[in-house]
Amino acid sequence: MKLESIPRIGAQQPVGYVTEGTVEAHNLVATDEEFVAAAEALENATEIGALCQQTFNLGVLIRRQATPNVALLSFSERVQRFDEDVQRVTHEAVQALTAEADRIANPDQGVLNEAVNRQLGFLSEAIDRAFDENDKKSALHRVEQAVRKAATEANEQASRSLRDLLSVSTGRGPLAELRETMVREVSAPFAGLSDSLKEVEKLLAAEIARRDEHQRGTQQGIEFEEAVAEELGKLCQITDDILIHTGNEPAAGGNKVGDYVIEIHTNRGAQVKMVFECKKRSTPLSVAKMRDELSTAAKNRDTAVAVMVLSGDGSATHHMPLLKLAEHRYVVVYDDLTRDAMALRLAFQQARSDALATLVTTGDGEGIDLDALVAKLAEARSLLSHLKQIQSGVRAGAKALSAIQDNAVTMQTKLLGCMDDCDQLVKLT
Repeated sequence: MKLESIPRIGAQQPVGYVTEGTVEAHNLVATDEEFVAAAEALENATEIGALCQQTFNLGVLIRRQATPNVALLSFSERVQRFDEDVQRVTHEAVQALTAEADRIANPDQGVLNEAVNRQLGFLSEAIDRAFDENDKKSALHRVEQAVRKAATEANEQASRSLRDLLSVSTGRGPLAELRETMVREVSAPFAGLSDSLKEVEKLLAAEIARRDEHQRGTQQGIEFEEAVAEELGKLCQITDDILIHTGNEPAAGGNKVGDYVIEIHTNRGAQVKMVFECKKRSTPLSVAKMRDELSTAAKNRDTAVAVMVLSGDGSATHHMPLLKLAEHRYVVVYDDLTRDAMALRLAFQQARSDALATLVTTGDGEGIDLDALVAKLAEARSLLSHLKQIQSGVRAGAKALSAIQDNAVTMQTKLLGCMDDCDQLVKLT
């Protein structure tokens, strides 16, 4: 199988790098020499990241095929154990009934045979008393033999009939019908359970698809833009800048790219602007596409600096919360779930620094210590990168802990079921 034919799992496509015998793409790391050689033969970081992602996807698919579903396996084990219990109890009942029937109808030692023999003895004694043994000995003997033969045949026929009546395994009689009824009534609910589980899976898949569609809806995008605007408004209050919503105003060519413009005014009356474009997406944009949209936004709103705000890591093509695409062009991740504004605040300060730098070059930015500001922003970017790595490690650890807790719950459920079965086995009836 070629790696290109493996389906992608997840929406994020990492960017890969080859350094000192190691291939790294986001949190995927490989040191295999052949794999490193294959990565070095690729043309750019995007292709390396794709190779790492595809290799990871292949491993996930193989593990998924090799690992059974724990919940279904547990359910299957319980059904099998229940079926074995039914078979065991039925077998014990059959043995008990067979033993009782044999005790009653055994031709040699059965209770019925003993009773018949006793009656034959009583009959022989009665015949002996009723007739003179010296005169009619031969006749009495013939009568006795005929009666004994008839009684023996009747005993054998009665024994066979009673065995058939009490037998569970021959398929005749009320006990056999009772056994078949028990097995049918107990097994019938489980026969349709598989179809019910399939219907539940279909309903769950439909619900997940509906939620995903809602997540990508227009209303979600509007809510995300409003959340970004709220954070930008707080930052503008600190810097005395002006925030303007321009997303509904088309530019000269009818293009509406550029959701928010921030105007920076100096004490000497100079003005410079920066634009923020919000993107609520479930799939990432390419670097070239983001660069083009930022250039369009800057042109539409006549700004020196442009920043694209993404709603989460899933819509970013990189694993950094803040990325510089080109001069005065930035991409920042403002997670719509956690609403952590740390990276957005740093992007605001970086964009404002670039905008003020344009004033310094034109002589309108006197009094601004640009070198100190640039140094501080560089330090902040480095700290943000380390923070992102730490948070990623914490999330990975939390995911592993959650898996351990789920396994513990599953084991506890199995243990309780086993203990319940033990209670049933020792229960006195």
